[in-house]
Amino acid sequence: MEIEYSDHYLNKNIYYLTGEEFIKECEAVLDEYSGGEVFYINPNILCIIINDFNCTSIASKQCKLFEITSKLNSVTNSKTAFRYMSSYIKNIENIRDAYESFHYLKTYNFFCSDAKLLTQKYINSNKKRN
Repeated sequence: MEIEYSDHYLNKNIYYLTGEEFIKECEAVLDEYSGGEVFYINPNILCIIINDFNCTSIASKQCKLFEITSKLNSVTNSKTAFRYMSSYIKNIENIRDAYESFHYLKTYNFFCSDAKLLTQKYINSNKKRN
């Protein structure tokens, strides 16, 4: 027998509304730079795809990436959300690979706690050293 709460639908609608407002705040930050996409993979995981920056040097690209992740961290009120970075997504078919890469990188989180940003390149370089 299921238990029904009188305010279930109201709470559900409030939950969805706050989720949509959260997405809009993240999209506003992305729009300040080169845009991107924000969506929920599931109710617990928010995915943010950042469009490539129009920069010629790697240093300026890293600087912009640090700026945007700092702003997104303040919006999301999270210190560890931007810990995983997939490889470059060239087309729509690569999104699945990036998603699988995210789950792969999550398994190394405990063992690579000293790294600020986990990437496939970082994991591979540490494997070769050990």
